[in-house]
Amino acid sequence: MKALMKILGGVAVVAILVSAGWWGYQTYLAPVPSTPTPTRIAEDAAAVISAEGRVVPVRDAQLAFQTGGVVSDVLVEEGDVVEAGDLLVTLDTAERQAAVDQALAALDAARAQRDLLPDEAEDAQEDLADAQIAQAEAALALARATLAQAELTAPFAGTITAVALELGEVAAPGVPVVVVADLTSWRVETLDLSEEDVLALRVGQRVEVRLPALEDEVFRGRIARIDLGASQYQGNVTYNVQIDLDAADAPLSWGMTAFVDVDPAQALAPGEALGAAPTASQRPAMATSTPVAGRPTATAQPTATSTQPPSTATERPATSTPRSTMTPTQRVHVVARGENLSRIAEQYEVTVNAILQANGLTSTTIVTGQRLIIP
Repeated sequence: MKALMKILGGVAVVAILVSAGWWGYQTYLAPVPSTPTPTRIAEDAAAVISAEGRVVPVRDAQLAFQTGGVVSDVLVEEGDVVEAGDLLVTLDTAERQAAVDQALAALDAARAQRDLLPDEAEDAQEDLADAQIAQAEAALALARATLAQAELTAPFAGTITAVALELGEVAAPGVPVVVVADLTSWRVETLDLSEEDVLALRVGQRVEVRLPALEDEVFRGRIARIDLGASQYQGNVTYNVQIDLDAADAPLSWGMTAFVDVDPAQALAPGEALGAAPTASQRPAMATSTPVAGRPTATAQPTATSTQPPSTATERPATSTPRSTMTPTQRVHVVARGENLSRIAEQYEVTVNAILQANGLTSTTIVTGQRLIIP
């Protein structure tokens, strides 16, 4: 029995020694297998830059009178198509016409005084008469210019998108009363493009624009202009970028939401035509962008050496969500047709006076397409 116990004890000691030796070999003596270097896939590709924007006409104008007065005639309404030079609104001209008649009579009197001078009149008398004629002519020109300012005309051919006064109302000088826009060509203006992202953009770069109102249809565009000065959007420093959009046949409206994707690594080739964006199989690969809160990101297509399966781009939501770094201190509202300040203030639960102060306005008159900062 004792011999059996000794044998078992010896076997246990040998097993412990063998285990300790194997552990020591694996820990200190066994060769370490080399770790393969991972393949770099599109590490140097620039991230896609995404931003939210609004659809706007390439050309629009908010028209106002240089001088105030009572409205005597409104010749257009929303939706009317006008040509350059067409008369839109007129003010009462009774006082202005009287000023013209008075200046004309003064000119006639000055000329008559000049004609009454005798032949032997001194040079000083003739010079004085000539000066009086010149003064009367200047007064007449001023009166006629003031009379012409009673008419508001279209500066270019387009469509009337807003008329903000009625017959008999008093038009204040400098306050927009009519908006005319060329609705045959469109542009997208960004709202929330950050100061970090704008450094990677250049005029002429390709842009893909997605319009939620048109079932996320994608259009091709290019950057036409990058503002040199910064703006404020929801408390953040942003830069306005204007994108020419080829969507002449699309049923676009002023103020539609647009989502913009720009690949900084690609530029628009000279002479390349705009148009509908290529399909997923034809679209150039874009590197994965840094995720933005509430906004899906486009995923890079694999290159020829990549072993990753192709992925599909996630659709954007119909409603926008601000970047995660933004603080909701300010909002921007694009005035829609038929809206007024009272309705907008009620929608955002603020006062009309707060909106007026935030935008530096002195009147409650607003027009379709106007951008208002909501405090």
